[in-house]
Amino acid sequence: MNTTVNIRNTSQEEEKRKAICLEQLSLDRQQLLMRWPFIGGVIMRMELVAVRDDRLETASTDGNSIFVDIDFYSTLDKNERLFVLAHEVWHSVLLHFSRLKGRDPERFNIAADLEIHFTLAQEEMKEPWVLPHDPRWAGLSAEEIYEKLEDFSPPQKSGSQGASAKNGNDSGGSFDRHIYQGDHLEDPREAGNNSAQQESTEENSGNDAAAGKNQKDFQDTEFVVDNDYTPQVSSSTTERVRGRVISSAQQVERTQGKLPAHVARLVENMLNPILPWQELLKQFVSSCYGGKRRWLPPSRRHVWHDLYLPSMRDEKISAVVAVDTSGSTIPGLDSFFAELHSLMKTFGRYDLTLIHCDAAIQKVEKFSDAHPVPSGKMEFQGGGGTDFRPVFDYVKKMKQPPELLIYLTDGYGPAPEQAPAYPVLWVLTKDHLKPCSWGKFTVLE
Repeated sequence: MNTTVNIRNTSQEEEKRKAICLEQLSLDRQQLLMRWPFIGGVIMRMELVAVRDDRLETASTDGNSIFVDIDFYSTLDKNERLFVLAHEVWHSVLLHFSRLKGRDPERFNIAADLEIHFTLAQEEMKEPWVLPHDPRWAGLSAEEIYEKLEDFSPPQKSGSQGASAKNGNDSGGSFDRHIYQGDHLEDPREAGNNSAQQESTEENSGNDAAAGKNQKDFQDTEFVVDNDYTPQVSSSTTERVRGRVISSAQQVERTQGKLPAHVARLVENMLNPILPWQELLKQFVSSCYGGKRRWLPPSRRHVWHDLYLPSMRDEKISAVVAVDTSGSTIPGLDSFFAELHSLMKTFGRYDLTLIHCDAAIQKVEKFSDAHPVPSGKMEFQGGGGTDFRPVFDYVKKMKQPPELLIYLTDGYGPAPEQAPAYPVLWVLTKDHLKPCSWGKFTVLE
């Protein structure tokens, strides 16, 4: 339907209500700090913003600020208010704003809410609204829950239908709208013409996947835009979140002595983040490439022109790559060697020993910048059981020990008890087991 809509800013009366709501938000934040010190410590380092804006139905976060609709917040009791704030804080703490990565925003928002649901269960916080789910999803990430939602048939609704029902939406969707990296919160005044009127032909479809109420059914004669509603995710947001989380955890440890187990794991992951295997592979090789490229004294052939140009020499890197050919690593071999081939080309001169090994060494190949790693599909020999020790025994007999060793495996097999003198990177398949307590680890996905 075509409807003319007048767009206006918040009124004086609404600004007064926002101020009252902000006072309540500050009091509730203090309650969180007293009852749940870790999450309270994080929210004390975030900005709370009371909002009257038709693009926001309930609450949202961009990782740094929490935006709360004053009409929604005024209907909640104390426990519901604390839940809403804790829920938004966990969206930030779990870095959901940076994890969308091309997925459907609405479905991922539900998956993220369920990840928070299982987290709050460990916090022993009572939830007023719980989305339909499978209890067996406890401990899964939002990404893993997202995949399971595709085939999930929720049980018949009974009693509470969640916060969405509270707001007139019985679709069973998430009550909040989390702001994801790359989202653009459209100002209706900038859509179409710049006058105070706008036409819309879209019907109400519940929570819009782009920004709360962007697809509002414009049956009303006015649309309110709050200048304080300015969610924005920047390149620095992730590091700022990590800083808040670590600072809050340290404060809890100082005052209470020990973090809850699930918070301790979270902080450990933030202090030692799991990088994509391609990035970790690059960093690992770079860190082991001791000399890197070095500038030598000026090139003599240019001196007589009074040109003192430096000459450059590439260090040669010596590496061993071992591949567990017992079977489980085969699906990831092509992508792994494509990355390795590109990386070796970047570093210039190299000597690479490639070892095929299952329960025993099946084949050894030599590559170098003169005889490069093949860029196409490679054939591997093996297929029996798995034992990592033969590779390390082979390296012991080499005339010159390598500068690094990379082992591609699922991790199921015996490894030496002691770490060798050279650095080792274990590139593990998705369903893996850590073969030992030493070395660096990354997961091939």
